[in-house]
Amino acid sequence: DQAAVHVPSVVACLIHYAVIIFLSIIIHDIIVRGECSLMTFLRRRQHAPKSPPSTVIGIGLFFGVYSLWLLVYRLSRAVSNAEVAARKRENDLRQPAPSKDKPARIYHPRAIVWYEMMWLCNMTLVMGAVALPTNRHLLACSYGLTVAIDQILWYVDGLAYLTTGKLLVGVFRHIFGTSRYHQLSSLHHIWTLPLLAWAAALSIDESEINYTMRYFQIWLLSLSVMTLNVLSSRILSNRRIVVQLSSSSAVSTRTPSTFSHY
Repeated sequence: DQAAVHVPSVVACLIHYAVIIFLSIIIHDIIVRGECSLMTFLRRRQHAPKSPPSTVIGIGLFFGVYSLWLLVYRLSRAVSNAEVAARKRENDLRQPAPSKDKPARIYHPRAIVWYEMMWLCNMTLVMGAVALPTNRHLLACSYGLTVAIDQILWYVDGLAYLTTGKLLVGVFRHIFGTSRYHQLSSLHHIWTLPLLAWAAALSIDESEINYTMRYFQIWLLSLSVMTLNVLSSRILSNRRIVVQLSSSSAVSTRTPSTFSHY
């Protein structure tokens, strides 16, 4: 079923990021600043927004560099990682893994990476790189709030593992008992929220702050960006990634020649 990928993964990912970044900035400026950034840009606003502290700009740049590294690293590991997934699938089916001289044949292995870059945890990294240097720390906070339930569970699971040796949720399996690939490309789930919180604290202007209003704005932004990301990813991404095994791996008629990555 090679026709499962309808929209090229690279095109889908780039369209997703372009649309989401543009609309997120517009919505932030309307909610927080009471203006449309595009219209004020066309009018050549006389007073430029206040520049964030240099440390906040540095944190934003770190988010950007890490996001780029994450994409390149995952693309470089896509084929071998897909082969591991195929072999694990066969082990789950209690069938022999493909021999080393005839590895599993994977269709669209890098498509998996491009589609997974549309996950909100990855989108939060990129939006941190966009929002923090442009003095839109509330937008960065709203993305942090959107992924907070998932990422706070990493702390719950990690604390449970350190104290009892057992995992309550299972998200920490990305760290323990997995390959170095999964470890290196999963650690951002641990430090994203603290880094965003630090940047937000440095960006606060206490002389102008209205905490009740700011909390309301972050929640409203979070609701907006969650809706945007869900709709965009649902429209642009296919429902499954097809992995096809080589004929040598199918030792019985009950072994499927294809299966879905997700």
